[in-house]
Amino acid sequence: MTWSGSRALTPLGDLDLGPVIAQVSCTDNTISVTGDQNSPVAQSEFSATLQANSTYNAKAWFIPGDELPDSMRNQLRWLGNPDGEGRYQFDQNGRL
Repeated sequence: MTWSGSRALTPLGDLDLGPVIAQVSCTDNTISVTGDQNSPVAQSEFSATLQANSTYNAKAWFIPGDELPDSMRNQLRWLGNPDGEGRYQFDQNGRL
């Protein structure tokens, strides 16, 4: 699945994310999605699963690009430090 013309509208500014490409599947009662995105404002990858018992796992990372607006770049400090490859990572597990 491709989301072309993807934009994120935020209070700090709008982001043109470029195409977001995702693969969605369902195997053994588990819905899975993986994907990526690459633009001058950011590069990212993500994955998520949803089990039949309503538990989920979501992981993602992003690297700020050269064209990320300064108003947003200044807020990155609230996310902690990026890893050795410059990625800000997220990992969330839970139940719906």
